[in-house]
Amino acid sequence: MVGAFLRAYRYPFKYGGSATVYARTGIVFDLVREKGTRLIFVDEAHNLMRQLKRRDQIDDEPEATDLLRELIDTTKVSLVMAGTDLLDRLHSVDYHLNDRVTVRHALGHFDAGAKWRGFLRAMYKKAQSFDLAVIDSKEEADRLHAATAGNPRSLKRLVTEGVLVAADGGKAALDTESLAKAFQIVFGSDTLMRNPYVG
Repeated sequence: MVGAFLRAYRYPFKYGGSATVYARTGIVFDLVREKGTRLIFVDEAHNLMRQLKRRDQIDDEPEATDLLRELIDTTKVSLVMAGTDLLDRLHSVDYHLNDRVTVRHALGHFDAGAKWRGFLRAMYKKAQSFDLAVIDSKEEADRLHAATAGNPRSLKRLVTEGVLVAADGGKAALDTESLAKAFQIVFGSDTLMRNPYVG
């Protein structure tokens, strides 16, 4: 984790053994303060739950949660930990870090509606090298929701594959035909999901 922080700050000496981990930790804290960092996101933080397995094996290295707790206390930075509901058991790994978690918020998939359409519109407007205008229509928004159940990760996979299919076909814009082929590629013919591109 120390190495990941150093890479994120583009520090030239990112690697080292366990003997230098404490020195590198101090450098991380200095970088956080010097750069004026106010918020740090830890994605897939549910992996912190694996610490229980490591505790018996490694005594001389600080645990990841120790680092995060010290980071909060030393630099006064805010921390957002994103992950699965396994994080609800953080207290069993590090009670003191869990005690510093002031808010918990569960994010589900998008419901079909205005927020889903807004998400698609933002995606379409941010695309610069390929025309994604088709996803901005209500009809396609409904189909995409049926295909992905409102899951952003599934949507990105489907749209990315659709763009690849369209580009392979010499098209400059994503279209329904390319999305239909992409659905087959991404989810396969044995999927239990209903294919919204089949009449």
